[in-house]
Amino acid sequence: MDLLIRFPWIAFVAALLFFVLWRLHPKRSSMVAALAWLIYGIYEFTIFFRLTCDDTCIRVDLLVLYPLLLLISLWAFIAALCFRKS
Repeated sequence: MDLLIRFPWIAFVAALLFFVLWRLHPKRSSMVAALAWLIYGIYEFTIFFRLTCDDTCIRVDLLVLYPLLLLISLWAFIAALCFRKS
């Protein structure tokens, strides 16, 4: 998952995709996922530009953030698929 640390703008792409999914299928889970990725993107940019953390920062926070983002994203995808079938 070094990819999201080196390229934090990917989080904004994920947020945009979930926002588009929310516009296509207005489910609360898609909006929650879009906002979660947006907040994570802003947070990651503050670390990327050394506003909240210096070079010696140990990223223990990612042990919680990555599984949480994964669960929220899966929840949004499953809710969108269920909406599509009904």
